[in-house]
Amino acid sequence: VDLPGYRLMPSFPNPFRAATEIRFELPRGEVVDLRVFDVRGRLVRTLLGGEFRAVGVHSVGWDGRGNSDAAVAPGVYFYRLTTPTYAETKRVVRGQ
Repeated sequence: VDLPGYRLMPSFPNPFRAATEIRFELPRGEVVDLRVFDVRGRLVRTLLGGEFRAVGVHSVGWDGRGNSDAAVAPGVYFYRLTTPTYAETKRVVRGQ
């Protein structure tokens, strides 16, 4: 869903080896979830889980580790930003 003022930006670098940065913009303060999933839709990592973020641009790093703190395998992953009124998903590749 494309709503004015919301934006989930491409991660950088992408592909990445050690870490990538995920940026998003909010038009108002909201509770947000930012989660990483594998190609089968399984949750890999919760980067933000129900945390309040103010208006503006925010940046969250992902170190290529899952919730168990183990490094994830190289491959394609998806990161999803969700708020009470908005959701968007983008693709990121973990290189070897």
